[in-house]
Amino acid sequence: MTVQTEGAARPLVVVAEDDAAFAGVLDDRLRAAGLDVIVVGTAVAALQAVRVRRPALLVLDIQMPGFGTGPDALGVLRKDDAFRTLPVVVMTSLREQEALRMLPEGDPQLALVLKPLDWGLFSAAVKRVTGAGA
Repeated sequence: MTVQTEGAARPLVVVAEDDAAFAGVLDDRLRAAGLDVIVVGTAVAALQAVRVRRPALLVLDIQMPGFGTGPDALGVLRKDDAFRTLPVVVMTSLREQEALRMLPEGDPQLALVLKPLDWGLFSAAVKRVTGAGA
């Protein structure tokens, strides 16, 4: 998997996932693909990490503890011109139709992937929203 970014040797991915074991698997797989990774466990921490670190990609769980959900964080980011086109892959264990109702329609930089995660589908979603080649 390749994620394009300007001028960075290793593109940065922010992963917002509250399940530590699953976050660890994502961290390992993304690093093995040549990416730098920051893992956070809440929507608020995801917003902070994105604003400070300016990643090439955000991987966002829908259901997270604390104030705000993945879709809440996405809504805040999409209202900010600096992050309106940030590629985002949203993950969830919810049913697909339920998850789709929580997400904006027609966002070309947004993809939904269902859990349990199929790495091939996840990789394809990353490539689609980032425009990266194989």
